Amino acid sequence: MKNINLYAAIYDRLLEPSLKNLKRRVVYFSKKYHSSIVLDLCSGTGMQCRMLGNKRMRTLGLDMDERMVSYAHQK
Repeated sequence: MKNINLYAAIYDRLLEPSLKNLKRRVVYFSKKYHSSIVLDLCSGTGMQCRMLGNKRMRTLGLDMDERMVSYAHQK
């Protein structure tokens, strides 16, 4: 389990900063069009789901990498 978390933590630190503005726009448009439920494909470590959830939207995150899903679930 430790290696799984290390892989996902590295992903979070390397990729999430460059994706943050894009994810903010997803939140913006989801709110603008009154979305209450959002499907997040290629969810990675779940940051987009958390951002949407903070705005009271229900989310479902899907990812093919079980390590990411496990890490996202823990967070």
